[in-house]
Amino acid sequence: MRFFSEYSIVRHSAGIRAGHEYQKRLWKNKKIIERSKTGKKCNGKTTYLICNCRDLSLLICAILRYYAIPSRIRSGFGLFFHPDKRFDHWIVEYRDASGKSWKRIDPWMYQIQAELDNLPGEYTAGFKNISMDPLDLREGRFITGAAAWTKCRSGKDSFERFGTYEESLRGKWFVRDNLIRDLFCMNRKEPLPWVIWGNMGRKHKKIGAGEEKIIDETALFLETETFDHSVLFDCCRIFNGDNGFDRLIKEQD
Repeated sequence: MRFFSEYSIVRHSAGIRAGHEYQKRLWKNKKIIERSKTGKKCNGKTTYLICNCRDLSLLICAILRYYAIPSRIRSGFGLFFHPDKRFDHWIVEYRDASGKSWKRIDPWMYQIQAELDNLPGEYTAGFKNISMDPLDLREGRFITGAAAWTKCRSGKDSFERFGTYEESLRGKWFVRDNLIRDLFCMNRKEPLPWVIWGNMGRKHKKIGAGEEKIIDETALFLETETFDHSVLFDCCRIFNGDNGFDRLIKEQD
């Protein structure tokens, strides 16, 4: 992984290149990344650890937190992979130097761009057509599970456009599940990708009015930047997999 090595966030991220003290902290991570090499050779080159977008985002998030930079991972959808589809994706957010706003970075796409010439040919053409700066992820490149839910519920997008490349893994239930995963990420309880519990999963793809109301309220809450963290914890308790969620749905129906 070269995220913090020669293609360092320190030199390339628009949010960090300004020269504040985070630079010194981040540059030290070069040694950490150097130790992540497997030592094996592939086509004469040293190989690196490769992860999916969630795992790599969590690794970078952990490194940022180690150096006292507030950060979190987000579960949602990438809007840049296909013009008509929104694919399941994870990214990192970190606080800028002022501490007043969150900046988004996409470690997985950074890795893809850095290793583009080493990718199999069937992937290269598609990724070369994606023009973006993964260390300064702008609006319109990624949408959280909560924002996707709210957008679809308002009629501004379609649930059927959200999911994976598999036709069976998309739709309203998939957006709901990413919203719940994102909720736990915001509580620093980062789940595995595609893990399901409670009322999650395709098995529970039928979403009634009571569940819709709960998820609507949770989505609006997550989209509020200045939320109450005690309420955030309570929201997690609702979706923690016990029968409390079922009881709450019945109360709303």
